This record gives sequence, C-alpha cells and structure tokens, in this order.
Amino acid sequence: FGWELTATTSARLYGINSPDTGTEGPIPTKAATENMQRLTKKFCKGGNFTAELHGRDKYGRVLIDILGQDENGVSIDLNQQQIKDGHAKVYLP
Repeated sequence: FGWELTATTSARLYGINSPDTGTEGPIPTKAATENMQRLTKKFCKGGNFTAELHGRDKYGRVLIDILGQDENGVSIDLNQQQIKDGHAKVYLP
C-alpha cells in the first residue's frame, strides 16, 4: 500500500539525571548533550541499538536504557556511560 506510520514520544534516560536543555548547574547542558551524541555515533552505528523500556515517569515520558555495541560486539549501556564520563548522576525515582 505504500503507507508508513511514524510515532514519536518524549523519552527520558532511565536511571540517570542529566541537565535539562537550557539549564545551568554542576553538569553543563551542552557538554552532556555533545557526549551523548558522541556515544550514539560511536556505539549505535547504522541505527543498531536496543532501547529497553522501563515504563513512564510522572510526566508521561518513556523511560529507556539505550544499549549499543562496541567494535567487538560487546553491549555498551549508554546511560551508564554518561555517568562514567561525568555527564550525569545516578537517579532512580
């Protein structure tokens, strides 16, 4: 039929707290965003990633863990990598 359905939703990275866009604080917004872009470019090549769903937060956003792969096929949790890189803190509601 040639139909294509696209759905979008707001999402939050599960288990971490990173600054919201446009806010200032101990973790600069721009640096956190740039690091996540670098991580997705490196570990989610060609759109190859897994998003593990963990329900929704109180604002209705989907809570996800993003899992990519390194060059050896080893799974990399990008949420946890943001913490290791100093661009987020652990947060479990």
